[in-house]
Amino acid sequence: MVVRRKRFLKTVIANLRLVSYILVELAPGTAKKAAEAISKIEGVKMAHAVTGPFDVIAYAEVPDLTTLSDLVLAKIQNVKGVRRPRRL
Repeated sequence: MVVRRKRFLKTVIANLRLVSYILVELAPGTAKKAAEAISKIEGVKMAHAVTGPFDVIAYAEVPDLTTLSDLVLAKIQNVKGVRRPRRL
């Protein structure tokens, strides 16, 4: 019984992912196209255009913080119209 618990625990730890909501401010008129482009980025599970202080909210799952930083700095920031992404 202890062996099963250890095996299960190792599986759970190996499958842990860092999840984050990314709030994105955009240039006017770019929300729909930016949300579509962001949703196609590897690691982003979904992205939706919204109203309020942010224009798009994206949900991402990545293996570690370094990958999350790369996702935001190298990929999301380079989408046309993105002014400022913020992570939660």
